Amino acid sequence: MRRLATLLLVPALLLGAAACGSDSKDDKGDTTSRQVPVSTTGAVTANSAFGQQPNIAIPEKVKPPKDMQVQVLTEGSGPVVDKNNMATFNYEGVSWSSRRVFDSSFEAGRTPFTVPDLTSGLIQGWLEAMPGKKVGTRLLMTIPPDKGYGPDGNPPKIAKNETLVFVVDLVDTVGKTDGAQGTAVNVTNADLPKVQTDGVKITGLTFPKDKPAPTALVKQPLIEGTGAAVTATDTVTMQTVQYVWGADKALGSSWGGSGPSQVSLATGNTTLMKTLADSLAGVKVGSRVMLVIPPDKAFGAEGNQQAGVPANATLVLVLDVLRTAAVSNG
Repeated sequence: MRRLATLLLVPALLLGAAACGSDSKDDKGDTTSRQVPVSTTGAVTANSAFGQQPNIAIPEKVKPPKDMQVQVLTEGSGPVVDKNNMATFNYEGVSWSSRRVFDSSFEAGRTPFTVPDLTSGLIQGWLEAMPGKKVGTRLLMTIPPDKGYGPDGNPPKIAKNETLVFVVDLVDTVGKTDGAQGTAVNVTNADLPKVQTDGVKITGLTFPKDKPAPTALVKQPLIEGTGAAVTATDTVTMQTVQYVWGADKALGSSWGGSGPSQVSLATGNTTLMKTLADSLAGVKVGSRVMLVIPPDKAFGAEGNQQAGVPANATLVLVLDVLRTAAVSNG
């Protein structure tokens, strides 16, 4: 069970209309006015260079293929993408019939997009093409309607029975069992909970007997990473364990199988979110940190019944910071 999103009241991050069929993006970052060139080769072409503008070209007066086509333009050398793991992409999608771009993370102000796993609402064509490919790979995909949006399309950008052309860069992947990697910190404060582990995995917390919860916020590093430092407005990918002080069982833990989640620190519209953003600022990727959060910096006298947090509860979070990135403007 994973409740950090509930605790922080942060909506789940969902892929836009390009790949999963959710609502279209708003006018900010809208790329539908751009039409790609006509291919002079009689086939779909694109720039093969990973990370660069795709420069997709589609042949004119040529019927789209009935079967899905996947071409590896650049073969990556990074970790293999598993369908059950978090994955991050850059992508550009073009409608075959109009040769118009309907979405692109390569546009100015946009950043790569992350899904919790490849089964989270992606169209069938993506789900078939991505697993087994390595980070650093650029794919050119031509996806027929039956593996895209079918007879309904995804209006207003994608017509009924539309063939879609995508260039996708596989930017990153995070495994469900990935954890902090760095130098262990010698914790001398005996009044803090002890973290129980099995390898890198956190299996639970044990609380000191007959010790009251701290009345002030405690930020205790457990592992010091060496990666990029988090800023207070980043989107952070984390493994999480959440307890109420003194409880025998966790409120939730991503180590139970759900895997890492993303939290946008910029959505600091609750006391707990502001506490989290302030506490994580400066923490480096690869780190593990324990936060002991008193009621006045969490849910106060009301608690949070939905999340299982009683009134005047002190929260204990143990967070493994796996990735951090600036929030997209798109």
